[in-house]
Amino acid sequence: METVMPGKLLKTIYHSIRNGVNPPEHPVPECKLVRFLTPAQVVERYGGSVSVGTLANWRATGVSPPYVKLGGKVIYPEPELEKWERKRTATGTYQYRR
Repeated sequence: METVMPGKLLKTIYHSIRNGVNPPEHPVPECKLVRFLTPAQVVERYGGSVSVGTLANWRATGVSPPYVKLGGKVIYPEPELEKWERKRTATGTYQYRR
């Protein structure tokens, strides 16, 4: 299948409509909606075992889950939280020995 650039696709559709021809069929790419959580929702997700303050400290020290700062608000993309959790999943206490 040919990759069509947005500008080229718009021109093709415009010329097709102008000439009275139906525009060619082009698949519409699927968009996956991403859920974002506030720090309070992350605290709830972890059953209160961490606090909003702990999340702020983690962000300041660079150990927090990936986050987005939007308009002064911090939000966490759920897929990134899940990845962060998987990376920290332990199968035994031996993993924590030094």
